[in-house]
Amino acid sequence: RGCRSGHVIIENLTILGIGSDGPIGNLQRGITSYGESSNSGSTRNTVRNVTISGVDSAITFREEVSQALVYDNTLIGNNRWTAAFLSDNRTWDDDGVNLPGFGNVAFNNTISGFGDTMSYAQHSGNSTLTETRGVHFYRNDIRNSLDDLIEVDHGQRNVSFYDNRAHNVSTCSSLDPVLSLFH
Repeated sequence: RGCRSGHVIIENLTILGIGSDGPIGNLQRGITSYGESSNSGSTRNTVRNVTISGVDSAITFREEVSQALVYDNTLIGNNRWTAAFLSDNRTWDDDGVNLPGFGNVAFNNTISGFGDTMSYAQHSGNSTLTETRGVHFYRNDIRNSLDDLIEVDHGQRNVSFYDNRAHNVSTCSSLDPVLSLFH
């Protein structure tokens, strides 16, 4: 079973991966949190002043987290802005930052070489695995986003992406599907 972690600060750390693109399923990760449901999710965790390079996914939460702060980091993925990487789907699950949950923010980060550079939710096809409300990405410098610059897929409400700067983006955003809270 997953456990609840809270008030954890990860800072002033360098993580070096192997530096080559892994298979779909991105087994080369920097910082990842796992849990089984919102009952096991983390709260008030911070990642700041961290450098992560040579990984397929940098900072990803696999369960709903609340009040997470991700800022002032340098994240460099394994994906290259080349025809080989741009011509197939090998980068679709290489997340730069994925923050599902409630009241999370990522700002002032420098990010390059990921597929879905910034994502709001965890999902499997059309199945929503996490709720996402009040999640914001702002003032980030993004280079070489090989799938979606911002993946809003399965995001629910009050999510934003503003005041970011991006260069070399395959797809600006993915909005698939747009969720209705009225059933």
